[in-house]
Amino acid sequence: MNTADREQMFVLALKELLPSLRSNSDKQIRDKIGKEKLNEAIESMTDYVEGACGELNRNETFAMYVQVLKQLSAYLTGTMSIPFTLNTATTHMSLLAYAVDQAFPGYAEVGLLKSIISPKALQPLVRKAG
Repeated sequence: MNTADREQMFVLALKELLPSLRSNSDKQIRDKIGKEKLNEAIESMTDYVEGACGELNRNETFAMYVQVLKQLSAYLTGTMSIPFTLNTATTHMSLLAYAVDQAFPGYAEVGLLKSIISPKALQPLVRKAG
């Protein structure tokens, strides 16, 4: 997946979690974040997701972006009492791995994070009894 696709998936995931953004165009959201901050956030997201999941198709990438951002949101609002906004989402991207690990302990470390969006990811790990 190229950089433009990753950017689009990231912006769509933000729109999914922040309903107030849905009336904004992708360009407006990119402008609000700023090019440098957006690129840093996407790079952090991509590095984490690809490192924890390996290759993902477009739909899986979107689903994973939404799921990990949900965990970041839950961590920020629940543990840190920080509202989840466009600014806090991009500013606190460095907490993404920690937030996901709080929700799914060890999944990323052992390569099971993809299983939170696709039960098929577990199939190679299941052995037939017999």
